[in-house]
Amino acid sequence: MDHKIIPVFKTKLPRIIKTADSSLVLRLISLKDLKDFHQLGLDRDVAKFNNYYIHDIEDAKKKIISFLYEINRLERFSYSIVKNNNFVGYYGIWRENNNPNYFREGVAILPEFRRQGIYTLCSEALVQVLLPLYKQINLVDNVDSSNTASIAASKSRGFKIEGFNEIGELRFVKKII
Repeated sequence: MDHKIIPVFKTKLPRIIKTADSSLVLRLISLKDLKDFHQLGLDRDVAKFNNYYIHDIEDAKKKIISFLYEINRLERFSYSIVKNNNFVGYYGIWRENNNPNYFREGVAILPEFRRQGIYTLCSEALVQVLLPLYKQINLVDNVDSSNTASIAASKSRGFKIEGFNEIGELRFVKKII
């Protein structure tokens, strides 16, 4: 039987991560985010480009519970993005199976908060948490080729295209150290 080995983090990441913007923090996702995460999952662009598969509140609850299991197993860290104490999006980070120093990012932001640099602030804050733990960090963004906004964002943040991932999305990588 062939089992996929999921690489884990060296340690649990912080419950709350502050960003350079004092009004914006990352907080480990919890069931108290259920209604907001449900609304995020129903957004047309989020549904198109993310694999949340949320159709109702029960789907959102199942997804958050799966995130909580992954956090407990140190496989993935899923955060609610909170600005001025209000949920504005989701940020997740996990290690790649075949590349131990590669960390995939996943982000989804409510429409009214897009194009405000939130993703960049969250990513930079996470890198600061990871730097003391890992000798080398490569951030990975996998982007659907029709998602022009995310392609532009990845390029503007210094990511370089490295081809395609296993499901045909564009693979962008940024070497941190």
